[in-house]
Amino acid sequence: DSIGTNIPVALNMVLAGNISGGGGLTKSSNNTVTLSGQNSYSGATAVVNGKLQVITNNIFATITTNTVAITFSNTPAVGGYRILPGALSGVYTASFSGLDSSTQKASFTASDSTVTVAALNPPAGLSYSPSAIIGTVGQSISPLAPTVGGGTVTAYSVSPDLPSGLSINPSTGTISGTPSSVSSSASYTVTASNADGSTTASVSVTVNPASLPTVSFTAPSNLTYDRTAKTYQANATGPSSLTLTYTGRNGLTYNSTNAPTNVGDYTVTATTSDGNYTGSQATNFSIAAKALTISGATATGRSYDGTTNVVVSGGSLVGVVSGDTVDLSSTSAAGTVSSPAVGSGKSVTVTGYFISGASAGNYSLTQPTLSADITARSLTVTAEAKNKTAGASDPALTYQVTAGSLVSGDSFSGALTRD
Repeated sequence: DSIGTNIPVALNMVLAGNISGGGGLTKSSNNTVTLSGQNSYSGATAVVNGKLQVITNNIFATITTNTVAITFSNTPAVGGYRILPGALSGVYTASFSGLDSSTQKASFTASDSTVTVAALNPPAGLSYSPSAIIGTVGQSISPLAPTVGGGTVTAYSVSPDLPSGLSINPSTGTISGTPSSVSSSASYTVTASNADGSTTASVSVTVNPASLPTVSFTAPSNLTYDRTAKTYQANATGPSSLTLTYTGRNGLTYNSTNAPTNVGDYTVTATTSDGNYTGSQATNFSIAAKALTISGATATGRSYDGTTNVVVSGGSLVGVVSGDTVDLSSTSAAGTVSSPAVGSGKSVTVTGYFISGASAGNYSLTQPTLSADITARSLTVTAEAKNKTAGASDPALTYQVTAGSLVSGDSFSGALTRD
């Protein structure tokens, strides 16, 4: 090894004297040289081979090519420590021992061989208020910012990952966002850190399902019975799918995911299996009966009888859907006209036709519109023969009905005269 000039040294040695001057120190042999004096030389120090050990104040440094291992013999005070008078030649990495690792840290500057001991200043006292977040799918939460003391935070992180849609700002620690899926209550650890250390806080997060958003129901084009199911369509923004259930109302028993066919009052209810939503929405509807008419019925005309009754008979149903069983009964059919008076083509009000059969409940029946002639009642009135004595007054002239009859309650008025 050499100081100023090359002086060969083959053995391990200790230099206890003080080295001074403007020259540098180069160590090139594969041995160990220990410097224990109060050195003040100002040139560069190069360790090409072997080890150079330096003892100065309370520092013991072992220097090999590109590495410096520094051991403090007692916990050092905060400040700067020189291990060599001159700068080290080359790029070095350093390791440290003997520090109070809970309160101190050390750094090494090879350019001037200076060790700097500093007090640790990690973040401390991280907290969130409130410490619980309760969110709802699709609704943004109020941003939650932390409070923290100690040293300046350089980064925030959270573990495990927050529920989807929520995030933590790595610079400010603020938790924000809009949850996109349900999450049961869980605890998350937030860490605030800098180069000197870190502090943590726990935050619980619960994401509840959202209420089912507005459902748009679309009715089938025809809500009159026709033997087909009356299927509704439903749409809502958000849920992955909707399920429709049909139930009867106003005393009708029906409960099925299959759309109803028969006449009645119903409710269609939309729900979803998407766990991010809860609740239901519904709308009411009714299936109306199909109207049937009667073809071929007749009202039988008659002569005047003082009543409004008309005989009605015959007829067949028009409008029954193929496959349905509906029967027409005319046994109670009857007709009436507005008055007993004689008339041609008088309107007949028909009652008494009804329907039966397995499918009759899905139909309504319109009674037929008919007409009939009411003709005059035939009567023969004959004057009764009378006798008198010549010169006497005429006897009372009388008559009688000799063919046909008056309707009960009807009568003639007037008197007979003779020519």
